[in-house]
Amino acid sequence: MDRGEIAKLLTQASLVDNRRISEAHVEQWWRILNGCSFAEAEHAIVEHFRTSSEYLQPRHVMTIVKAKREAAAEVRHQKQLDAAYTPKGNYPGKPDNFDEL
Repeated sequence: MDRGEIAKLLTQASLVDNRRISEAHVEQWWRILNGCSFAEAEHAIVEHFRTSSEYLQPRHVMTIVKAKREAAAEVRHQKQLDAAYTPKGNYPGKPDNFDEL
């Protein structure tokens, strides 16, 4: 994410909480949100304002982004597990003498 996108995010936040934005604010947020995409951060800001009355800080954004990434990773992991343990082809089932064993 570049500084221009950070400025857009802070502008969106300012529409809700009336924050003032300077180049220094943009620079600091850019340093903290490094590694986060614009879409992830934008979603996190909306989610924060939907669920909290706290003044938005970068850590709120990163916490929400981290939780969303972990949830997505868990879904992918579960799909991989399901695929690995799903029998392929015609599964013959139990042998006829299974109960005797």
